[in-house]
Amino acid sequence: MSCFYGLEPIKITDLFSEISELLEKQGFDFLLVPLEIEGPLSQNNTHLKAREWTNLVSGKVTEIFADDSKENSKENSKENSNENSNENSNENSNENSKENSKENSNENQNENLKENQNENQNQNQNQNQNQNQNQNQNQNQKSIGNQNQMLEIQDQFIDIENKFYTEIHWAKYLGITSIFIPKPYFKSDENQRIMNANYSKMINHAINDFTGEIAIHIPITSMKETEISEYREYQAWNQIRQLCGYPTKLVIALELTHTKVPQNLIQKFMFEPVKYLILPTSIFAKNSDEEISLPLRTQGIIQQFMRKKSTMIIRENGETILENLENLAKANLEKLNLDENENSNENSNEKNKNENSNEKNQNQNQNQNQKQKPLPDPPSYFDNSYLTFLRTLYSCLPPLSEVEKMEESFQDNVQLPLQPLMENLDNQTYSLFEDDETKYLQYEEAVYEALKFLKSKNEDNPREFVIMVVGAGRGPLVQASLRASFRAACKAKLYAIEKNPQAVITLKKRNWEQNSKVTIVETDMRFWNAPEKADILVSELLGSFGDNELSPECLDGAQRFLREDGISIPSEYTSYIAPCTAVNFFGELKSYDKDSSFETQYIVKTSRFNQVADLQPCFKFTHPLPPEKIQKNNSHNWRNIVIQYQFLESEIIHGFCGYFDAKLFGDIYISTNPDSRTPGLFSWFPIFFPIKTPVFVDQNNPLVLNIWRTSRQSHVWYEWAVISPSQTQIHNPNGKFSWFGM
Repeated sequence: MSCFYGLEPIKITDLFSEISELLEKQGFDFLLVPLEIEGPLSQNNTHLKAREWTNLVSGKVTEIFADDSKENSKENSKENSNENSNENSNENSNENSKENSKENSNENQNENLKENQNENQNQNQNQNQNQNQNQNQNQNQKSIGNQNQMLEIQDQFIDIENKFYTEIHWAKYLGITSIFIPKPYFKSDENQRIMNANYSKMINHAINDFTGEIAIHIPITSMKETEISEYREYQAWNQIRQLCGYPTKLVIALELTHTKVPQNLIQKFMFEPVKYLILPTSIFAKNSDEEISLPLRTQGIIQQFMRKKSTMIIRENGETILENLENLAKANLEKLNLDENENSNENSNEKNKNENSNEKNQNQNQNQNQKQKPLPDPPSYFDNSYLTFLRTLYSCLPPLSEVEKMEESFQDNVQLPLQPLMENLDNQTYSLFEDDETKYLQYEEAVYEALKFLKSKNEDNPREFVIMVVGAGRGPLVQASLRASFRAACKAKLYAIEKNPQAVITLKKRNWEQNSKVTIVETDMRFWNAPEKADILVSELLGSFGDNELSPECLDGAQRFLREDGISIPSEYTSYIAPCTAVNFFGELKSYDKDSSFETQYIVKTSRFNQVADLQPCFKFTHPLPPEKIQKNNSHNWRNIVIQYQFLESEIIHGFCGYFDAKLFGDIYISTNPDSRTPGLFSWFPIFFPIKTPVFVDQNNPLVLNIWRTSRQSHVWYEWAVISPSQTQIHNPNGKFSWFGM
């Protein structure tokens, strides 16, 4: 779990080593420090110090706010910086002059000391600037810049736009990899769309010019449950991402401003790109044991975002933290004064050592007395009780199951569907499939029940049963069938048919159980002439959508060597499809900038799919088919269906997610359908059918999908289109962009 500590704007910059030590001691991963006088808008040279914040925490990723003026103009920013620098320099020079005048009676000596001190200060400033420039060359660390809060989108758009671009260019110059943008216009009035359109125009400029990540600050202020389209937070975000064209680098910094956040709004944001979750300390309270705590419901929300790998930001409110930082700055400045006095006195002594040896001794004694002066103990600048609470909350997350651990490595990885008939699978793919113990246990149970059925059916004439495993791969289905025959106490003869010559090598080297009969055949099942008929035909040819890896076409060719009363495992399978929102994935497809991006199906295990309507059955296939139904042109496997969906609230549809279930034998199933998913099954991830233009729907207007499965010669493909409430084009016409080769 990553955790930032955010502060209110401060005017102090000489805190580097102390804050670094505090962070390391208290366990924070990152620090967000908004600097009120730093950045190019201050129109002075102090912005060079902002570079030092990029390397504030040695060896750790550092998050900074490069500039965070609160609606201050350039003049105010400049005046504040000049006043602070003048005050500090005046205080230091006055204190030094007073101490020197008290302990030294020679006015000429005081003047020399001041001159030497000023010269050394100038040298130190030059050294600091050179050091800062060298630090800026290190671009390996990540940093966050916070756009100036005064850049709210108001009437003076041109002036604000220029300031915004200045900030973006400054962040780019500093090598900052992420920036925070102030919240958009939230008022529900006629100006909202205009203001947010201007806002989006500026963000588009940043997207095109800034290579890093852009986080939009979205504070949740709504407290009452209502229809999702009524929430101004979601309205603004939805409008901005559409105007910007769904860029992948645009993320959300979501802030929980209170603990009564509407549940349906939170659920909506769960499927949005929430990279940061901001937790102001004002939402925390103390329990009966005087410990920091949150309501259970809020704890659950935070844990959900932790599971989504959102970064937590603790934002401190109030004046206490600022007062502590000022104390720290004073202690730091006092250290600097001691060092400066030491340097100035040493230079003065060298200059006057031939003139007055007594004065030299007095100055050395003075330096020793100053060194012995104790510094104040630093107070507790950062309250790490919030961090401790969050780390405890994170440790209480339920552990991931073995399936979840496996799936986590594939999270949000986009893949094209396999082409097992055209391409031979590699060893790694076979290994991944074979790790799915649940699948093979279900297959074993299905073969076992099928053998029991055949055994009872042939009690009067016991015989050896023939089992053919088509598409045997490296042999896990063969092994499962052997175990089933031992359990059923049946004599069985097995054939393992596989076209991949590399997998056949593995099959031949396997040590099958003693007394088992396994015949390995290297050929394509569709063209094999079997020496005998099979009682049971076992296959593992299903894809993420059931039929998308051409199981129907393969089994049509293989059923030639199945007895008339033979059993096919699986015996039938059905695909299911539902509309979903998929902001991240839609943006990723747009970034490909190819015509084929939205004309192809994808296999993806994603946490960002939000299914927004009930799954509906799509295509169904059964095996074996009566021989008279099988057509040479494969038209018996063509499908077309029109599906209608109803919605409980307004949604924006980016595509359709697909699943399947398969009846192996009797009441034994495997299913990826979320409504009936087989526990522990992970061999198949959902399939996604994108649409080029997102479709807006509401509860009063159903969405109608038309989807086809068709073929020609050696190709099979899908086509799909939304025909209501608005109409899209037909995607992938005639299999122009994506198809499956037979």
